[in-house]
Order: sequence, then structure tokens, then C-alpha cells
Amino acid sequence: MVRIPELRGTLDISVSILGIALLIGALGSLSALLVAGRVIQAVGARWTAIAGFCFLVAGQAIVSIGLVIPSFLVFVAGSFIAGIGWGLSDVAINMEGTNLEKQTNKTKLPFLHGMYSLGTLLGAGAGVALIASHTPLAAQAAVFAVVILVTVALSAKTLPNHTGLRSLVQDKDGTAVKQPPYRPSRRVLMLGAGILVMSLAEGGAQDWLTLALVQDYLLDPASAASIFTLFTAGMLVTRFSGDPLINRFGRSIVVRVCVLLGVVGILIVAVHADTVFVLCASFLWGVGVALGFPVFISAAGDGPDPTRDVSAVTAAGYAAFLVGPPLLGFIAERTSLLSMFYVLALLLALAFVFANATKKLQP
Repeated sequence: MVRIPELRGTLDISVSILGIALLIGALGSLSALLVAGRVIQAVGARWTAIAGFCFLVAGQAIVSIGLVIPSFLVFVAGSFIAGIGWGLSDVAINMEGTNLEKQTNKTKLPFLHGMYSLGTLLGAGAGVALIASHTPLAAQAAVFAVVILVTVALSAKTLPNHTGLRSLVQDKDGTAVKQPPYRPSRRVLMLGAGILVMSLAEGGAQDWLTLALVQDYLLDPASAASIFTLFTAGMLVTRFSGDPLINRFGRSIVVRVCVLLGVVGILIVAVHADTVFVLCASFLWGVGVALGFPVFISAAGDGPDPTRDVSAVTAAGYAAFLVGPPLLGFIAERTSLLSMFYVLALLLALAFVFANATKKLQP
């Protein structure tokens, strides 16, 4: 994401068209999320994750080709396929995480998502180095595809086979009972709304922060990318410290404190503050959105139908990446990127209310 301004220049597209390109990748994720729960129940989380990562590697390879040509259509085709991979693997890995929490009776997902943030931070740092060394975007996409492939090949065998598989319930005469249609509870709907608004605020930074720093703050791409790494650092620190804080104070309190800090950070960036303040604001922005995915998904795993609840809440989170890029891009096109950030601050503030649904269910 630190090379978004360069991506826009390579493909020679406007801000709104860039939003559509990001939308197509999100459509791939959403299409996979709609079936991920049933796939996991049929083959298990392990094989679902492996299939997802294979889609991701293939998508990255096609994206690389689209950047070499360059071709917008090839690029978005690769983004769509990679999005399918993200959707399948994300639900499967989160299902493994919630299962681990149940086995240990301790909060684990913030740390696991912290490892994701660590990868994002390392990726942002690599992006800064690649910008400085003038490495082509296509080469970066190809190398990352190889790295993902090798990592999955080495780690997939450590995942258990049984997680998420549906247990067949039978009548007294041995006839299998058909699984009833899924109807999310009011609590799951609240969790879905909470992860939606927090994911919009997170995606807003990932998609538009570096571009705003270049376009409105007039910073060079390397400096903007460096500031973006502070956003990822804020997410990293919060997620790695989330487990002990949640175990002591509870999910809802920790999420609400983080949300307030995040709103402050977004507003500082929006008012076009001095660059020194923007450094701190980017970090606070990361703190504010860090616990959206891990906490709301963890809470979804408490219910009586964890596989489908986790899949539904994860889908709501990815829906933010579906509606977010085009919506925010169109707002920015008609006003400015900094004005659009006020909308993100308002949306993140709504998570203060939805955080009440994250309280742990009593057995």
C-alpha cells in the first residue's frame, strides 16, 4: 500500500478509477467469504487455507504481468483472483485462531493479528527500500508471490485437520439431520456493524493515507511511505499488547479506549496539521483500528455456531473493503482526501457503541 501513488502512475488512472480497481479485488474477497463457511464445514479450515493461499499466489503472479505490460484489465483480473485467496484463507486462519482460544480459554487473536501487522510493517519497510532503489512494482509483486508460496509450503502442515468440520447430527433412526438456514443473531449483527466501521477506517489509511501525504501535504513518496509505517507500527504495538489488556480489562473497554485514540489521530491528519503532529497522528490512527478484526471475530467465535458466525462477521469486515474504496474515492474526488478523512473519523466513532457486543458470553 505504500506504493499506491506509484501504482496509480504506472496504470495512468485517476483516484476514482483507482478506487474501482481496489473494489474489484474486494469483490473477489467477498465472493469467497460468502462460501467460506460452507467450504470449511465440508473440508476443514486447513485445506480451505491452503486453497486460499494458492489463489493468492496465482493472483499476485497475474498482477505482476499486468504491471509489466502495463494493462489495467490484467491487473484487476489478478486482483480479483488474489481477493478470492484472501477471503478463503482469512476465514480459515481466523477459525483456527478462535478454536485455539477455546482450547486455552485465553485471548489469542490480537497476538495472531499482531503477526499479520508485523508482516505489514515489514512489507511497508520493504516498500520504502524498494522505492528508494527504484525497483519495479512488477518485480515486487512476483517476489512476494514466491515468498507466500514458500511460507505456506513450510507452515501448512502444522494446522490441525479437524477445525471447522461440521459434525453430522442424526435422528434415532440414523437419518442425517439437515442443517437449518443460517440466521445471524442480533449480537452477530452488532459485531458485523462494528467490524465494518473499524475496517473502513483501517482501509481508509491503507488506501489513501500515503496518497494524501503526497498530494495534500506535498511530501515525496519515500517520506509518505515512512509516515505510513508509523500507522502499521501503531497497529502492531496495540495487537501485541492486546492479549494481556483484554484479559485484564475486557474486550469492550479496551476497544473503546483505542477507538477514541484513533478518532483523535484521524482528525489531526484531516486538519492539515504540522508534519510532526502527523507522525504521532498516524500512530494513533493505527492504534484506533488495530483491534477491529481480532476482537470482533474473537467475540463471534463465542456463539453456538462459531464457523458460520465467524464467517459472517469476517464477511462484514471485508464488505468495508468492498464499499470503502469507491465510496471514499468518489468523496475525495469531489472534495479532497483530507475532507474525506472526517467521514472516517465519524465512522470509527460509531465503533464505540458497537463495542458493547464484544463482551464475552457467559456459559
